[in-house]
Amino acid sequence: MTAPPGRRTLARYWRFVALSLGSAVILAALLLGALRLAIALVPGNADRIVAWIERETGLRFQFAQLDARLRAYGPEVVLRDVRILDREGREPLFATREGAVGLDLWSLFRTGELVAGRVRFSGARITVVRLEDGRIRLLGLRERPAEQPPFDFERLPAGRVDIRDSTVEYRDLASGRRSWVLRDVGLVAYRARGHVNVTGSARLPSDLGTRLEFEARLEGALDTLSSFDVRLGVDVEQLQLPGLAQALPPRAARPTAGAGRLAAMVDLRRGRLHQARLEFGFRDVALQLPPRAVPPIEAVEVTAPHREPGAPPLAMPVVEKRLVERPAPARPAQGRYATLAGDVRL
Repeated sequence: MTAPPGRRTLARYWRFVALSLGSAVILAALLLGALRLAIALVPGNADRIVAWIERETGLRFQFAQLDARLRAYGPEVVLRDVRILDREGREPLFATREGAVGLDLWSLFRTGELVAGRVRFSGARITVVRLEDGRIRLLGLRERPAEQPPFDFERLPAGRVDIRDSTVEYRDLASGRRSWVLRDVGLVAYRARGHVNVTGSARLPSDLGTRLEFEARLEGALDTLSSFDVRLGVDVEQLQLPGLAQALPPRAARPTAGAGRLAAMVDLRRGRLHQARLEFGFRDVALQLPPRAVPPIEAVEVTAPHREPGAPPLAMPVVEKRLVERPAPARPAQGRYATLAGDVRL
């Protein structure tokens, strides 16, 4: 019995799909085998592979071990116990447990050239420092020429960059406040023409909340705020207000209790605030109010009606007025709110 034409067309289609997938898997396996042979048998090949990685990513690497493996998206070259250096190879940016560069199979099929498809770092520890003059830098970086800012996003690798299972520490030397450490940091960055799109999440310090989710569009050099554009969105599901106390100005009210959701958006253009939005909803909020020197209250004091000595009996009583200063009522030391919610836009 002959199959209908439509069924024969569908069967050919599925055979083509299966053949294409099988070819891709076989090619990826062959590439993986070739990479491992090249690394293991010829020591000079490892140097050439690293040179290709550095050319594709625009970064410099120091590492303890070089390997290759197969992922769902294709083969990738793996560097273990890695130190990431700046583009000139002089200064370390950060250290990471593992770095990997995936091969772009589509570019290989289309052009026959090896192109880095994605760059991934696992177990990185990054320390960001705010200096006394307000500038932001990676810990350990020395002063650089103005034409080589340390946070120029054009220096990031093209395409997709993944950072997983990492730790970011923020030190504020300008205020002297204690450090904040974000753990389980994961983010994905795509560098497009002229800007970088970033999405990710992190686990907050226990006294600050649970998890933080964020997304951003960045353009320019972070070290030069006058040329920096950013649109940043942050969402915290369970923010602990007492953890924010250290970040508040000295004479501001300090939260001692309260938790809830916070969503914020900030849009900076050339280092200036262009737009901002803050949505929040907190429960059982308690604020420690700062002591303030309240000036005395000026009041008018009126004496009881009386007659002047020697006044005739039918004379009208008189009163006397004078200005006096009275101490202001004592201010409450604490403010409490069962619910504190709002939507503020600038």
